[in-house]
Amino acid sequence: MAQPQTRFWVKDYNATHTGISLMDANGNEVSTLQQFQLLPLSQQNLQPYDTNFRLIRSINRNMQMASMASITLMKNPLQGYATNIYSSFTANTNIVNASAIDYNDFWPSQCENGLPVPLETDINAYLYNILGNWKASKSYAYLSGRNGSVNTVTRKSGYFKTFNPFYVYNETDGVWVKDSLNWTYASQVTKFSPYGAELENRDALHRHSAAQYGYDYKLPVAVASNSRYDEMGFDGFEDYSVEELLLPQKRHFNLYKPGQGNITSNAAHTGKKSLVLYPGQYVQFLRTIVKCSGESDRKLTIYN
Repeated sequence: MAQPQTRFWVKDYNATHTGISLMDANGNEVSTLQQFQLLPLSQQNLQPYDTNFRLIRSINRNMQMASMASITLMKNPLQGYATNIYSSFTANTNIVNASAIDYNDFWPSQCENGLPVPLETDINAYLYNILGNWKASKSYAYLSGRNGSVNTVTRKSGYFKTFNPFYVYNETDGVWVKDSLNWTYASQVTKFSPYGAELENRDALHRHSAAQYGYDYKLPVAVASNSRYDEMGFDGFEDYSVEELLLPQKRHFNLYKPGQGNITSNAAHTGKKSLVLYPGQYVQFLRTIVKCSGESDRKLTIYN
């Protein structure tokens, strides 16, 4: 008789990497596997006991197609070098460009569409894609002086005077460490949707750009420059299901509320639907905008 199967997530492990703690889909810590009847009843009173696990996916998986860093040089990097160019630099390395990418696996969700409040602890963060998905967070460029030459052949000058790799392998601890000396970031992704779309980024001057997604987070419906995600919004009255018309949920930005106008397909300007306002009706939008980030509340009221 096959034993029942239950899915768990690894919450933490001990210092010696010989034990793990588990949690269920609701974020509750699993104190014993016996409560889920993973063992026959005749064995549930035996301590300690063994059980079988099947690893579905590891968060520390290889991302072989993702680039960590790259260099451009005017020499064959595999000829005449005893060690990796990232761990040894000499004046005749002839590097002309270098870039690096920093990755992050912590992406708090947004206060909308029933998603968890950012930094909420009593949830399963892996289930909502807050943890466990490594994505590019920052892109870096190396800044260094370049050598000059009286040689009129410019292709033989302009190499980096100094260089230190962004990622350095620590052989003692067996881990990669970051050395950001002389590296400056060019862009940074600041928000990702739990459904995979990039919602907000900023450049080196801290100028933000944002995008709002609709239709189950599959298509962008609005983009904004020089704006953060919680400072922009759009509602075209197109992306409303029948359930939402009866019981609307908290979207990123929506003007429609039951009793305040009606969504119709009889007339429209640019899409297939519009909001009909009859004499004496109005639409009011009132939403606390920055509450999730811990800043002071700001309210926006729109009348139409």
